[in-house]
Amino acid sequence: MESSSFAGIGMIKVYFHPGATVGGAIAQMSSVAQTALRIMPPGIQAPNIIDYNAANVPVAQLDVSSDTLPEQDLFDYGLNFIRVKLFTIEGLSSPAPLGGVSRAVMVNLQPEALYANGLSPQDVSAALASTNVIIPAGTAKIGDREYAVELNGSPLGRSRSPPASRPTISSR
Repeated sequence: MESSSFAGIGMIKVYFHPGATVGGAIAQMSSVAQTALRIMPPGIQAPNIIDYNAANVPVAQLDVSSDTLPEQDLFDYGLNFIRVKLFTIEGLSSPAPLGGVSRAVMVNLQPEALYANGLSPQDVSAALASTNVIIPAGTAKIGDREYAVELNGSPLGRSRSPPASRPTISSR
């Protein structure tokens, strides 16, 4: 095992001996990660477990930068627009952007108004969590491929449309 830490990210690499059943090991790691997720604070993102071997070494890397856009807009653009367009390439694995700042929503509560209406901060949190979801809506068959279609139940915001100023994209 080998671990590394970056700003906001922890990465653990697990190496196996030749002949090990990698699929079973990934299932066990996923199970343990989901169990550990239950005791972590709300909003913690579930770990991504990636089967990484010599057959899936990255062949391209994109760097996104801008002189005018903030980090948050660049992250949104990479996650919601660039990455989505890459999904159409057969056999391509497109992980979420590494680094940057993901969008966050800050809710300022007025305790007196909540208590006057018989509500608690947990009620507000539960209401936001239950309505801000992406749910499966079915599939769409286009040609010989079938795609999952999801319905975004999240409120519309700036991240739903491409930024007015496009970032600079370079590949390595």
